[in-house]
Amino acid sequence: MDRIIDISPDKNYLSTIMGTVEATQTLHEWTEYYQARPTSNSTSGEGDENSFSDLSVPTKKNNICQIIKEVFAVSRTDIKVNKVSPKDAYAREMGWAMRRYKNKEEYAILRGTKASGSSGVAREMNGIIATVITDGLYTARASGTSMSEERFRYMMKASWDKTDEQLVDLLLTTGARKQDFGRFFTTSTPKTIPADDKRLVQALDVIETDFGSLVEIRAHKDMPDGAVLAVRKDLLKKAYLDTPQHVPNGITGDNRKGHIVGELTVQVDTARAMVYETGFNLA
Repeated sequence: MDRIIDISPDKNYLSTIMGTVEATQTLHEWTEYYQARPTSNSTSGEGDENSFSDLSVPTKKNNICQIIKEVFAVSRTDIKVNKVSPKDAYAREMGWAMRRYKNKEEYAILRGTKASGSSGVAREMNGIIATVITDGLYTARASGTSMSEERFRYMMKASWDKTDEQLVDLLLTTGARKQDFGRFFTTSTPKTIPADDKRLVQALDVIETDFGSLVEIRAHKDMPDGAVLAVRKDLLKKAYLDTPQHVPNGITGDNRKGHIVGELTVQVDTARAMVYETGFNLA
């Protein structure tokens, strides 16, 4: 488990930084409690009697646990011959399988679509994007909309309207859209850097919002084209029903086989203030 968590943190950012919790059933549940702020002034007269409105009941959220598996095999000859690396061939193949497993886990965490499963059909989790579309702030922009500073401000304002302490702090997008953020600052609105710094800086990796929070801007290989996703990292968790492990397979030929398998789902504590927008210019 530790080895899988530590593999390629930059390539599989979400599955590396997300916290973990335990799942006890294939349908994993957790509780969301939301208390809206008042929209008008509240007064009480002297000596009045208490009156009670309907009680606020916490909302039960759920997600489906998904089995993720990566198989590998190596011939007996390959195990015996001299190796380029110090590892034996089986250990080498297992290490590569662990990397492939984590790639699959990352994709499911971000882009899975819930399927409860039936006879002969695999269960599938709702990924973060599907959860934000359902429970958060989703907008399909007109095709060809540019990712601009104004659009970024709109997304942060939409998040702030839902919360204050849980404002988003991570924005994921494609490589092309990541370049758009560097264009927020031009010769008319330049970046501020020390005068003795001779570098030409174009990247923009962190933005301080109008509400005093910092938002990390990160390109992600698994983001859909033309999409931008804004989340809060500490509200994202992996719920493991079965932690990833190596399982040797029985010998059925002149080889050794095995697989890496785990069963998990995504727990988004609350997606109310998270934002997902699509339709941005792909150029």
